[in-house]
Amino acid sequence: MCGTNRLLTTIGLAAVVLSACTKKETPSAPVEEPKPAVYVPPPEPTRAAFTPKADASYEIWDCNGSDAQSFLFKPVAGGYFTIVGVRSKKCLDVANVANDDGAGVQQFSCNDGQNQQWIVADGTNGGFRITARHSGKVLDVANEEDGNGTHVNQWTWKSAPHQEFTLVPAHPAAATAANGGAAGTGKPGKSGALAKAGKKEKH
Repeated sequence: MCGTNRLLTTIGLAAVVLSACTKKETPSAPVEEPKPAVYVPPPEPTRAAFTPKADASYEIWDCNGSDAQSFLFKPVAGGYFTIVGVRSKKCLDVANVANDDGAGVQQFSCNDGQNQQWIVADGTNGGFRITARHSGKVLDVANEEDGNGTHVNQWTWKSAPHQEFTLVPAHPAAATAANGGAAGTGKPGKSGALAKAGKKEKH
């Protein structure tokens, strides 16, 4: 009888071990990858009461009368503008459709992209802020520099003087040239279109 009990006990232990060894593992729940945040631009600013003149282009920074520094503001439905270089016929463009602060602004072939559409809104220092439609960020003179050749980028609006510009009509002949006519050689009088205003303020 004792031998039988020992045999049953041994069989019972073996069954427990076998059961433990053959127990199915419960699959772990899949780990979800975090979804990238969707960029939501800030609300669009109220448009300035700005109407580009049909017979004029607008100069930029340290102006010298060249059509390389003259731009046309072409209206786009919804209260936007494309800003087109008179000489190059290319549009002011936020590179790579970027949304981040510091993204470069360049000229690029016009393609109806929202990164080439701009809002002209009133600033707080007497100038205009020029806001990119796709990002809600404003045209910004990099590092608040005021020298020739300084890069321009986009940045979150901070009511800073280096984010505001004045718009002064350039020589009408520049606009004529941009629309297929012959460019004039006369230089305009003193102008400071899209020129920085006010004292500096660091980012």
